[in-house]
Amino acid sequence: MDLLYERSDEARLYEIKAATRFRPEMTKPLEKVASYWDRPTRTTLIYQGEEERLAGKTMLRNWQDLKWRRKG
Repeated sequence: MDLLYERSDEARLYEIKAATRFRPEMTKPLEKVASYWDRPTRTTLIYQGEEERLAGKTMLRNWQDLKWRRKG
């Protein structure tokens, strides 16, 4: 899984969430998926190497290609 985390304990938490909550949501819009991750507001979703504006996005194709980048 190619995600960026602030802390190692957070990484483990989100790995668990990925297995139990994220994979079944692969076919839903990105804004719906992102809401399940409960990310801090000062992070940005990166998908396929580009910063995503979640509103109006189509379905998520490759969940392994998600990253989170700290803003600022």
